[in-house]
Amino acid sequence: MTVTDVARDNTLSIVGIGYGGDVTARAADLLGRADLVVGHPDFIGQVTHLLKPDTEATDVVADAEPGQDVFALRARLAAEALVSGRRAVIVTAGDPGLLGMAGPTLSALRDQAGIQDVEIVPGLSAWQYASAILGAPFNGGLITFPLCLHGESDADVARRIRSAADSGLGTCLYMLRHNGEAHPELFPTDEPAVDIALRRFAMVRNAYLAARPGDTPAVIVSDLDDERPRRVTTSLLDLNSVWGEVSDTSVLCIPGERFTADSGRLWTVT
Repeated sequence: MTVTDVARDNTLSIVGIGYGGDVTARAADLLGRADLVVGHPDFIGQVTHLLKPDTEATDVVADAEPGQDVFALRARLAAEALVSGRRAVIVTAGDPGLLGMAGPTLSALRDQAGIQDVEIVPGLSAWQYASAILGAPFNGGLITFPLCLHGESDADVARRIRSAADSGLGTCLYMLRHNGEAHPELFPTDEPAVDIALRRFAMVRNAYLAARPGDTPAVIVSDLDDERPRRVTTSLLDLNSVWGEVSDTSVLCIPGERFTADSGRLWTVT
């Protein structure tokens, strides 16, 4: 038998489910044998049909105290279940290793006894959905990173933005809104979180304008889990004008510097 056939003892699984429930066969298999599934309620809601009737599906956000690390709490809950002999799965949206639960979980479990291994099962990432929706804007290569990840400084984010703009590669930016806007008690900031998000959005515009023509397309793609995702196309020059269209589900897509636009489709020339 392979590990696909039988769950390994003392192995914690972190699975990406894709947006809209585009679950891979491997992820579906692990979810179908789980005794405990931990993750954001929106993600759990997309896979409840894959779970056993007696599977416990839960999250920790409602019970978290102000300032607590919800990612570490999820990892701890899953680890405790695993040590007690239950199969535990942590769910995240896209690729757990790219702005997902893999990094926080591995960090939280460094000193956890009884966990022999952590299995990471990738799902489709937001940039893959956005690329398919828009055409092939990242055909020549891609840079992707979160704009408003809690705890990162403006200086670090500005350095990444400048490097991405100067690279000439296509770019897909996650977390355009700061998670402190929706959950200030869990992600406290020294200034209003929306001000951080607005400032960094403007930093993107200014850095890319310094490196690329002002008429370069910039597209806000939102609601990736919807059958008809929403997209708003503007230019780098006018990027700040579409801030009102940005939600916590949005990504910002800028094609590579050698791009073609035709009938609403973008693709990067390689």
